[in-house]
Amino acid sequence: MRRLRIAATGVVCFAAVLPAASCGAGERATAGPVVRDSAGVRIVESRAARWTKGQGWTVAAEPAVDIGVVEGAPEYQLSNVQTAIRLPDGRIVVADGGSAELRFYDAGGKHLLSAGGKGRGPGEFQRFSGLLLAGRDSLFVFDAAEGRLSFFSTEGNFLGSPRLQPTEDPIYPLFLYVLAGIMGSGDLLFVPDAYPSKFQPKLTLYRDTVPNLLYGRDGVLKDTIGEFSGMDMYSLPMQGGPVWLGGKSRSDVYGDELYITDGNRYEVRVYGRTGELRRIIRLPREPRPVTDADFEKHVIEPFLAGVDDPARRAAIRKMFEEWPRADHMPWISNLIVDDLGYLWVEEYRSPREETLPATWSVFDPEGRWLGSVTLPARFKVKQIGEDFVLGIWEDEYDVQHVRLYDLVRTPA
Repeated sequence: MRRLRIAATGVVCFAAVLPAASCGAGERATAGPVVRDSAGVRIVESRAARWTKGQGWTVAAEPAVDIGVVEGAPEYQLSNVQTAIRLPDGRIVVADGGSAELRFYDAGGKHLLSAGGKGRGPGEFQRFSGLLLAGRDSLFVFDAAEGRLSFFSTEGNFLGSPRLQPTEDPIYPLFLYVLAGIMGSGDLLFVPDAYPSKFQPKLTLYRDTVPNLLYGRDGVLKDTIGEFSGMDMYSLPMQGGPVWLGGKSRSDVYGDELYITDGNRYEVRVYGRTGELRRIIRLPREPRPVTDADFEKHVIEPFLAGVDDPARRAAIRKMFEEWPRADHMPWISNLIVDDLGYLWVEEYRSPREETLPATWSVFDPEGRWLGSVTLPARFKVKQIGEDFVLGIWEDEYDVQHVRLYDLVRTPA
């Protein structure tokens, strides 16, 4: 059963009600979740949303700030935007990959200044692979192509750029990583963003475990926080890549904790600075087998769209008949911990469904499921603050905009 509410802003918020479950020994039933401890690990499994009618949070249907134009001044033309962040004073910083610039805008979206630029010199960039706010007045920018971390003030002044110590891992070198977060200890966490195939003499389906790296601000590799699964991959002689409709791990940092999911299960694990598992947050969702109909709808049909030649269509179908596919659909596409410590989990959408609105489940800092919020189609979330959601939106012509939407958190 579902209770459906249309918010005044035009965004749909809903809470799903699941069948109640009994609690075994050592379990404590609250108004929804089942909480238990296992060898010191707190497990929170929610059976029903905590939000009731009128309590769901809402995101405005229209953006409060929209940065980006098709034609106009170059500082408003965006391309290959990697990320964006909102500073405490309301200014927005955009990492524009096309120009290799950090672009600063005021709270209303007016361009103020640009820093950086394409190059290999101090304060210049080849490829953005992470932008973070450190404290209230420093920006950390990672250039994976150069293996270099650059420091800027929030006024756009270049402060320095130490090179990072190489990983000495021939399979997962540093340029495959992104800067994911700053631990409460001050260490910088780097997580893999690409997963090279290990070519095999015959078809092999696999999922690597990949180390998540901890660096000091001086660029010295200090430790790993642990090795976690990467993504569903296939390998053939001289060919390999992601498995169609397969899962991929996603992670975020809040305080001194790493939140990570393998994507396939509706489960998020929370690890401490030294790699100890502290909490498991989950919803009881059964695996969803990938059927022939699923593969036809989500993979084959998009490839056949616009292909009129019968021979070409037949060749595409034959290719996909021989192509490896996942056994089960993933549950999670992404996760973000917002500025107040609430966990947001994006429910999986296939590549074909990415033009549809996205459903994000929200969990409180204790790991209890509150309910769900619907966010706009074609919108990739980069930051969630107390009263805003910031991200990258693309129109039907793939023109990029950085948009900020107002967020209203209705008190529980």
